[in-house]
Amino acid sequence: MPSKAGSREQGRTETTSSRRRSVTPRSPEQDPEDPSNLREVSEAELEQLIARAELTDVRVTKSNVELFFDGALDDVEAELEVGAAFRRQPAAFSCKFSVVVPLRTAAGKDIARFEIDVVSSFELDEAPGDLDDLIPAFSANVGFFIAFPFIREALHSMSVRVGLPPLTLGLLRRGSEGPLTATFRTRERS
Repeated sequence: MPSKAGSREQGRTETTSSRRRSVTPRSPEQDPEDPSNLREVSEAELEQLIARAELTDVRVTKSNVELFFDGALDDVEAELEVGAAFRRQPAAFSCKFSVVVPLRTAAGKDIARFEIDVVSSFELDEAPGDLDDLIPAFSANVGFFIAFPFIREALHSMSVRVGLPPLTLGLLRRGSEGPLTATFRTRERS
């Protein structure tokens, strides 16, 4: 359940939101909810893949916001929902992160819904063997950190474009479920 911060101090409303549904990439033949489909990956295996991979592209493939409510934003609840998928080619792979952020008032009234998809593409120095177990670990430990600044910027820009205070995601830390805060800064009007 999303958390909320109910006070506005010095033009700032802070919401806590760390509900990342999934950061484990899905392939068509795997059930993302069944951990038995993936074997445990060692740090050494992950480091070898990182050493062989080269980032070739990062692109936003979906950027959408819908505004439902244009009123006072004293109490805001935010929920960051992240889904991930990957696509494999002989000597390359891509990690796609789909992010949905619904914003609601504390009373449950919808304010806005943000949707962002970011794809990070990688080439490998040689066509490897079976990567199906390594790519999900790579995606969770490396891929999301690459995509996250694009997600943060998209949310910030889209919130301003629809007339909301800027939405800023907190820090993403390795080993955490996701950013723990999202902050709105109210603008001073003259």
